[in-house]
Order: sequence, then C-alpha cells, then structure tokens
Amino acid sequence: MANLSIDIYIYILLAHKILHHNTLSFKVSIALFLLLALVPFLRGEAVLYFALIGVLSLYHFWQYSSLKTASVLMFGLIILSLSIQATLGIRSHYLLQMQFSRVIPGITEELLLSLLYGASFSSFVILGLTRVIKKYFQTYSFTMFFTTILILLKLIFVYYYSQKENLPFTHLLIFNEYGFALGNFGLPLTLLIFVGLILLYLSAFKGNRLSFVLILVYTIFYVPFVMQKVTFSDPHAFLYYWNRYYLSILMMIHFFALAFTLQAIYKWMQKYLKKISTSTIFLMSLFIILSAFSLPLNMYKIVLTEPHQKNAYTLVPWMKKHVGNQPISVVYDSTIIYKQNKGHIGTNHIKYLISRLFSVFKINAREYQGIYPSQLDSNLTFHADLSQRRYVLCVAQKPCKLQNSYLHHVDTLILPLTWREHYSLHSPREEQEQELSHSYQNQWKLHFELYKVSPRLKQKFAFNKTIALNGRSPITKQVFQKGWYTTHHDSGAWSLGLHPKLFSLFSKKRLM
Repeated sequence: MANLSIDIYIYILLAHKILHHNTLSFKVSIALFLLLALVPFLRGEAVLYFALIGVLSLYHFWQYSSLKTASVLMFGLIILSLSIQATLGIRSHYLLQMQFSRVIPGITEELLLSLLYGASFSSFVILGLTRVIKKYFQTYSFTMFFTTILILLKLIFVYYYSQKENLPFTHLLIFNEYGFALGNFGLPLTLLIFVGLILLYLSAFKGNRLSFVLILVYTIFYVPFVMQKVTFSDPHAFLYYWNRYYLSILMMIHFFALAFTLQAIYKWMQKYLKKISTSTIFLMSLFIILSAFSLPLNMYKIVLTEPHQKNAYTLVPWMKKHVGNQPISVVYDSTIIYKQNKGHIGTNHIKYLISRLFSVFKINAREYQGIYPSQLDSNLTFHADLSQRRYVLCVAQKPCKLQNSYLHHVDTLILPLTWREHYSLHSPREEQEQELSHSYQNQWKLHFELYKVSPRLKQKFAFNKTIALNGRSPITKQVFQKGWYTTHHDSGAWSLGLHPKLFSLFSKKRLM
C-alpha cells in the first residue's frame, strides 16, 4: 500500500502550493480533484482526506478571505464521497467488514454513505459559520490555533485507544513510534528524528505552511497507527513493514523531521564556519558518520537478500500466461505455515502470500481450500463448484497428484519459500533469537501445479441440474447409493463410478 504514501506526498505538494496563493488555478484544482477521485481505490483510509481537505479549505478562507476558493476546495469532498461510493460497489465486503466496521461496528453501506454525504454538505455550513465568527478571531494566527487543536486531537486519539485496547497511554503515544523509528534508523538518527518532530511543531506554531501541512498529515494518519496497536518490539521485521500504508506515511514524516533537524544544524554551523562549502562538507560528513553508526546495515542486507518468497513474482507472469483472467480455484497444503513476528497475526498459511499476490495483480482466484498433504491426490473432494471454474491451482511442498479424467495437467512451477524464524512457531515463548544473523533460516521448495477443468464436467453438471435430484429422496438413495455426495443444504452432486474417486461439485462431507 505504498501507493497511498505517494498520494499523501502529492497532497503535501498541492497543499503547500495552494496555501501560498490567494487563488486556486485551474491546473491545481484538476490535480486535486483527480487525487481525491483516485485515492479511495487504494484504501479505506481515504476518508481521512475529509480532514485534510477541510482544514485546507478553512485555512485558505481564514488567510485570504476567499469564500469562492474555499468552496471549490470543499467541493472536493463531494468528489471524494462519490469515489468512495464507487469503491463500495467494487469491494463492499472488504471495506465494510475489514475496515469501517472497526470504527463503527455493524456499519452498513447506506449508513456509511449517509455519513459521507452528510459530512460533505455540512462542510459548507461550517464554512458559512466560519465566515460569521471570523471577525471575532481575525487577530489570531490560524496555524497557532489549529496546531494546538492538532496536539489535543492526537492526545485524545491515543488516550481513547489506550483505554479501548487496555494499553499504557505512554506506550501508544511515544514508545511504539520510538520502537518503529529505532528499528528502521538506529538510535542516533532516531534521536535526530524526534528533535525534528519538535522543530516541526514549533515551526507550525510560527506560521510555516509546509510544517503545518506535515503536522496535519502526521496527526490525521496517527489514527490508523494507534488503531492497529503497532508495536515494533521485533527489530528483525522492520523492512517488511515499510510497505504498510499507515507506517510508510509515518516514515515519510520521519524523513521530513530528519531533514528539519539537519537544516537546523546547517544554519547553526553557518554562524561559526561562515563559508557555505565548509558548512556543507561538515554536515555531510556528520550525517555519513551518524548513519554508519546508526543504520543496521547487516539487517538491511539480510532482509533485502532473503525475501519471504524468493522469486515470488515469477508466479505472476506464469499464471497470466496460462490462465489470464479466467476464474480458478486454489488448493494448498495447509501445513505450510510461517511466523514473521510475535502474536497470532504473525502466523500465516501459504494462502496469505498467494492471495495477497493474486489480489494485487488481478488474478481471478475465486476460492482457496486448505487441506492436509495426504489429501492431495485423485480422491480429493472439492468444496467449490468446479463446473464454474476453468483451472485448479495446487500448491504444496511435493508435486500434487490430482490428474484424472476431469482435471488435465497444464504446467509446473517450482519456487522456494524462505524466511528467518525470529520467533518460535510452535513454542509459547515469544523470542527465539535476538540477533537477526543468528536466527534460524527456513527454506521450503513449493510446487505450483496447474490443472485445467475438462469441459465434460460442465456436461455432467448440466445433466445434474436438469434432473434436480435431492440427496434425501428415496429414489436418489436407491439409484446412487455409494458414491453420492451431499451438502448441509441437501443439494446433490455427481461423483464418478460407484465409489468416490475424483471430486464432488458442492460436497462438504461424504456419505458412505
């Protein structure tokens, strides 16, 4: 989800440009509206843009007294709402159940859209109220006033989730972010980053527009950070998390904070060294020395050269070549499990790696079925309706023996799965190794076997639908007896021969 970080970076550039001009150019307006139209297709956190655009509009109206420009900016919220509605039509279950329901339990699509459009149109009312009360606060600095509000909001966010998740307040406010920075940058650079965050707040208080925009983004996207209860007590997995949407944005702010600290050091040195070239050389030398003693270069090397699934992206062109966009079913060895960090979230089946990869590259995998290796043979019972699928992909540590008269082998791809086991997979104790270079390295050879579903299966399914037999009917029991399968809903399906040898279209249990 690093693309969301790119959108945030574009927002920072646009906001910085907008806040420096009393009018809104046509090109900037189109760029901003296009950004708001596209960002919901990345993550549900696009709703946080309501705060980003709302504050931007209020600042512009406060500073330049242009109600027209402020209204145009607020109109972007309607575009954002329309785009979110479009994404709900594409992946409603994921957005509602996996994201929005964590904020509002049991939220429905109708309720969400009502809140979004209500907030969009209410923003114009807020803008009108601001126009009325503005004359009473004209002498106050907007950046100083709103930076104070942002500090209070951050404290409220952290306190609320510390109570909700029963975690220490200071842990969520400081130590999880400190651990994140420490794991990525090391102690010296982490200290410079936290000094830079203080400088960012002070600069925003004084009216610096860039600092204000950065503090705004930093505060708003601190919400998903504390919601996830992110704790980086595992120093080994640091690079793996850089691609997570809420962490990559936080890391971006850390880079800006580091730059602010280096800028302050540079200005301080200029007072004593006088020459610009001398100050530049001294600062670069200092930064290189600090980085050499700070950055965990050995960890960088290991993580970069030992990916979880080596050559994993080879799987994508291989699948696209044979399958294209046709629907497939995936059967995988359920015993292939790896553990990346501590806690139950760190334990994943091979399904996790495959499904994430397929979803990104739009491979049409309709369902995943995990079974034991002993079941990966021609007696396999499928839970899915294979008559509606064109291919079956089998993933295991050994070659899958699924070939029969209804499944025809297409191709085989062998890839290694490698990772370092920092935490115990089977033991209750949390830490297995403290040093990354000493942690145990696992490596499995994965077999990807692709099978094509025979057209004859569709003919069988069509005949079965025509006679519409029921598994509990007396005729069914007399005619089919052995080899008959049924589901909990009593819908029958054909097997081959008198004894079940291949697969059932709907079956979840076998009747003998």
